Amino acid sequence: MDSGSFATTSIWMDRTRWQDIYKGARRDILRASTRLPDRRALAIDCFLGQGNQESDSDILQVIWEHKVWQLFDWSRGSWPMVPGGSEIGEATDEASVRPEYQLLQEETIPVSASQSNDFGSEQGEEEAYSEDEEEDTDSVFSYDEVDRDNSEFGDNQAEANESHYANYPMMRDEPNMAMFIEFLELLYQLCLTISTERFNEGRPSSTLLVFFSGILGFSQDCKHFLLARQFCPYLSGLIYIQRLILMERALPLREYRAIGIPRRPYLNQLDQLNSIRERYMIAGTQHPLAEMTSLRDFGRNIARTEPPSILFSWSDDGEIIRYGDFQLTMDKFRQIPDYFISRAEEICNKLMFDIKPDIDLAAMKDDMVNMSSGYSFVKHPTNDLDKAYLDLLYSAYASRESKLSKGGRWRWKSMDLYLKQVTKLEEMLAGGLYTACGQTPRARDLFTLACESGPSTSCSISIWNGLMGYVLRHHKAKRQMGREFYVWKTMVHFSSYVDTQAGYFRDLATRV
Repeated sequence: MDSGSFATTSIWMDRTRWQDIYKGARRDILRASTRLPDRRALAIDCFLGQGNQESDSDILQVIWEHKVWQLFDWSRGSWPMVPGGSEIGEATDEASVRPEYQLLQEETIPVSASQSNDFGSEQGEEEAYSEDEEEDTDSVFSYDEVDRDNSEFGDNQAEANESHYANYPMMRDEPNMAMFIEFLELLYQLCLTISTERFNEGRPSSTLLVFFSGILGFSQDCKHFLLARQFCPYLSGLIYIQRLILMERALPLREYRAIGIPRRPYLNQLDQLNSIRERYMIAGTQHPLAEMTSLRDFGRNIARTEPPSILFSWSDDGEIIRYGDFQLTMDKFRQIPDYFISRAEEICNKLMFDIKPDIDLAAMKDDMVNMSSGYSFVKHPTNDLDKAYLDLLYSAYASRESKLSKGGRWRWKSMDLYLKQVTKLEEMLAGGLYTACGQTPRARDLFTLACESGPSTSCSISIWNGLMGYVLRHHKAKRQMGREFYVWKTMVHFSSYVDTQAGYFRDLATRV
């Protein structure tokens, strides 16, 4: 591994001691061990080494030799569906169980596989959408999919979606359910054992969890270590999971009969929580959570002194900016606002079908001091925009060219693509508000804009003196001084599109 890079010569490396911990180790193999196996490898026996605690081998042996593996479907790499109920034997019908089981499957399926499937399906939809765009802008929402009405969609969701979960077997007999619950409790005991492992001779890396977390600090090619700002997100995830595990140990929601943990008492819960917190969670304890919390706090401070994640270079004449193989001329940079404006106009016209609203900002009214929850200029009675979305809804339903409905039913596949285009319009508007409204605002301030007032927020988009604009609360020294001031930015080129989005698309998208 490179010993001359910034990451290997900084105090960050002195704190983590990764060079000493993984010296002479096959880092490519260690990194591969952090990935979930594919289903073909599930039936292959593997050997796990002996841990530092004497009880580790017993727990692993019980898990691997448990009878629950007889219920595992090796061809699919999945478990049968377990009926939901507060107690064993309170089985519910299969239709009511399926949504909960789908959520469980989404959490347990390898992330890379689920992401690739979602990405592939979404990419296919976008490709189909773009092809239709080139042929006819009015036929982009036409798909020969099975139409689903509102009543059938909720009851037959798995069949309508052609979900592969519909064919999963249901575990109905109580002995198998009890065996499965016992297996889950043993898995929790294993997670708890790993989270409460004590340092050997004061070395944090002697624990499995800290050693594993360091492997996440390898770069993709295993030749470098990650900087502090790159590694801290991994630590945050591990810290969050450990807190959940320890909180459940301190105040169990139910009894864990297989591992001898009683349900939390009704009295003295704070004392029981403090006993676990003082033993495993506070700074200075010889356990992984305290070490990871300390390392994350240290990493956050070190991240401020690290070099920027992106380094740009300019040409000698100052007309070209480069980042790696990418370069951008200033002429093209000046065309960015025009791109957002033209794309917003194109998408807006396509989504409105045949409706051409007459928007006269000079005649519109707004009450900028109205802070009541749910208020925006759309709700002002003079503007008559409160029910404007109904015109769009009727046009989308009745128009033959929209192809969003067929035979008195909504075509949900086409509706999903329509709503995705509404999201794209919002993205174009955000880009336009960032580049075409005078001085560039801070991105984090821009994403705090609110279309209407909330219980503790005020509407950020307003109309004043025939002009539409958005209001930001900003101050460079806000954190240090606690002061801020209001900045008004006029939307010269985007007024009609923002008005249309707020009056038509936003209300329609929230009600479909």
